[in-house]
Amino acid sequence: MNNKPIGRYRFNPCIRALSAIVFLCALAAAVPSARGQEQYSFDTASAWNTEDGIIGGLGPGQSSTMGETIIAPDAAEVTLNDFKFYGQSYYPEGGYANLDLEAFVYAWSGNVTGTGGGAVGAPLYLGPAFTYSPPPPPGNHWDGPWTPLMVTLGQGVSLNPGQAYVIGVTLSDPACYAASSGDVEFQELGTYQIPAGTLTGDGEAVWDNNDNDFAEINSGAWSTWGNTGTLAFTADFTVVPEPPIAALAFVGVLVWVAKSFASRSSATQFGAKKEPDRWKRYANGVSSPRIPNPSSG
Repeated sequence: MNNKPIGRYRFNPCIRALSAIVFLCALAAAVPSARGQEQYSFDTASAWNTEDGIIGGLGPGQSSTMGETIIAPDAAEVTLNDFKFYGQSYYPEGGYANLDLEAFVYAWSGNVTGTGGGAVGAPLYLGPAFTYSPPPPPGNHWDGPWTPLMVTLGQGVSLNPGQAYVIGVTLSDPACYAASSGDVEFQELGTYQIPAGTLTGDGEAVWDNNDNDFAEINSGAWSTWGNTGTLAFTADFTVVPEPPIAALAFVGVLVWVAKSFASRSSATQFGAKKEPDRWKRYANGVSSPRIPNPSSG
């Protein structure tokens, strides 16, 4: 009599390979870091020209905080790496502004354009103080040359996709306020001046007249004049895109195929035969008298 165990299930190598493929595809679809990173930028600065707007001013006795609202890109993961505005010394006449600033990133609540919005919560980023001092204008004039105000955010700031934020600079820390002098204005343009297809962040220029009261930044509504337009700015991101719908559908098909193969194999192994019931044996090796012994006759 064949004493080899009956009904032992051996996983089909094809099923094993297919299951591995399904697992790797599902991992690639589910784990953002497995899909690779891409660079993404907002850029309204390239649309600005000398006939467009100017907004000011940032300085003691003027607005102490200036920023731009944005909507974070739609992606699985979003990291803001840097942003840049363009300013010029406006006051004193024939001289130059000397501002001690801190760069920040806050979550934003309320309208990202128009009135009623404001920064909320603790800053997601608050950088060390730095001096921004655009050169004086040539001769005895008001407007100096345009000078980039570049902010690099170290390892980057993680943002929630599709959520509202404000990026900007402030001199409202009491020490920064006391050390600052003069007035800076920034490039600004209306949305109608921006070419179609430009990635703008869908926000606008905002400011807070909070003097040397840093705590006021996230305690009330900021000013916008209703609908100011956007600063000429850039903001650079690293994003991990969402998996494409086609990839998710492909994984679903693979899962269905794998389950179908597994079901068929299981039916072949266990559904067609009842061998264990027909070959019962007692512990002493004698066949059950109720079951015919196939070796006899």
